[in-house]
Amino acid sequence: MLFRSVQKAVIDLKSLVDQPKGLFRIAVAATESRWTNDAAVVAITDLAVHAKRSRGGLVAWVTSISRGVPVAGAKISVLSENNQELAAGVSDASGLVTLAFPDRHPDGKPWAIVAEMADGDLGFLELGKATDLLDDVDQSGRPVPETYDL
Repeated sequence: MLFRSVQKAVIDLKSLVDQPKGLFRIAVAATESRWTNDAAVVAITDLAVHAKRSRGGLVAWVTSISRGVPVAGAKISVLSENNQELAAGVSDASGLVTLAFPDRHPDGKPWAIVAEMADGDLGFLELGKATDLLDDVDQSGRPVPETYDL
């Protein structure tokens, strides 16, 4: 019988990649069973992408992770599930860009927002994925009251 346990490992990406920034796919596999494997996409970037969806488009905001300031001049693209560009623009001095596209675009619904700088830095936000789940925070809530709750 094969027993499995979760293990954490640190991977020194600096020794594995030529460039300091970019998107990388990391795949791991068990040595004793070829069907036990997993993969993840890792983004090494200084661009944090935030978005607010609205009817007929969205507003994207790009900030620097290391400096905590808005990023001007980032090319922002909204991509569909079919990898088609639905809208594009450039962030202003406050890091904001408003992108308009129809709610029912013929190329599909929006899937990701990509921010790209001239120096090759690339950041993205996959839409529809909840990123606010904190593993170390109790998510169970409070007990149900036995009497009135005002």
